Amino acid sequence: MIGVEIPKEYQPTDRPPTLVVEYSDDGEHWDTHPKASVELCKHPVPASEEPQQTASGVKGGAAPQVSKGEAKNLDEAASQSRANLLSASNAYRESLEKLLELQRQDESRAATIVERRKELLARGVIEKRELEEGERALAEAQGKISETMRKIAEVDQLMAEVNAAEKMAAKKPAAKKAKKGSAK
Repeated sequence: MIGVEIPKEYQPTDRPPTLVVEYSDDGEHWDTHPKASVELCKHPVPASEEPQQTASGVKGGAAPQVSKGEAKNLDEAASQSRANLLSASNAYRESLEKLLELQRQDESRAATIVERRKELLARGVIEKRELEEGERALAEAQGKISETMRKIAEVDQLMAEVNAAEKMAAKKPAAKKAKKGSAK
C-alpha cells in the first residue's frame, strides 16, 4: 500500500508495518484488495505471520535439489542465452553506430543551413522565423544524436554485465572443484 498512512492504533508497536491484510466480512478469508485495505484495516499481521520469501520459496524451506546432469544443462542453457544476448546486442550496437553516422550528417547539414540563414537574415533576404526554424531543426538533430549515444552506452553497459556474468559462471565450477579438492 503505497502512499497510505495507517493509523497508529492499527500498527504493531515494536516495528513499522510492512504488510497489512485484513479479514473479509465473514472473518474467514484474507482480504487483499488495496482499497479494502484502506477502508477495513483492523488486523495488522504480526511479524510471525508474515510470509518470508527466498529464492527457494518460503523462508526456512530447503533449496530444490538439482542433479549434476540438470545443473550442467542449466549452465549450458544459461551460457547459450548469454551468447545470444551478446550477439543481438552487438548487432543492435552496430545499427546504432550506423544511425549515429547518419544523424551526424543531418546535424552537419542543419548547421550549414543555420549559418546560411544567419547571413541571409543579416542581408534582410529572409525573416527571423526562417532562421529559428533552422535552429530548431539543428537542435532536434543534436537531440537525436544524444539519444542514440545514450542507447549505445546502455548497450555497452548490458554487454559488460553479460560478460561479467559469463566470467562469474566460468569461475563457479572451478570454485566448486577447489572446495571438493580441499575437502579430501
